[in-house]
Amino acid sequence: MKIVYSSGEKSPPSESGSVLLMTLIILLILTLIGVSGIRIASTDLQITRNYRIYKQNFTLADGAVMEAVQRFENSEDEISSGSFGSPGDNATVLDNLAFSETTWSSSSVTSSFSGDARFLWAPRGVASGSSLDVSKSRVHGYFLYGRGSTQDGLVLVKLGYRKAF
Repeated sequence: MKIVYSSGEKSPPSESGSVLLMTLIILLILTLIGVSGIRIASTDLQITRNYRIYKQNFTLADGAVMEAVQRFENSEDEISSGSFGSPGDNATVLDNLAFSETTWSSSSVTSSFSGDARFLWAPRGVASGSSLDVSKSRVHGYFLYGRGSTQDGLVLVKLGYRKAF
């Protein structure tokens, strides 16, 4: 059987390559859509991972501060060991010390948690408005700091605390 086209030629029309070209363009577009979808999914996974690490570190830091509060509540006397800074330091100085890695690597920093969660405190001295009467107990102020650090993340929690001694 012999195929004859309307023009009398024995070969197919010259438009036969345009189908291949259109197919390649559609495949290229679909590939670009797929690659961008993979990038979006990868970014979302990284965001989710960072959020999980933040929540984990926040929980550790908060637990460390609550442990410090519990130790203060169970203490009958003024607590001085394990502290950093001095009563005359302002909050900015103490915050800068709390952000310093060397402050947390000190042997005075304690916690019953793992090495990823620790706490320390800074004395603020006798709180303003406290009675100056020697026979009465005085209210002492403290800043309690908790630190959670796992998987290259870091969270510091700061809590103001007052207790009468």
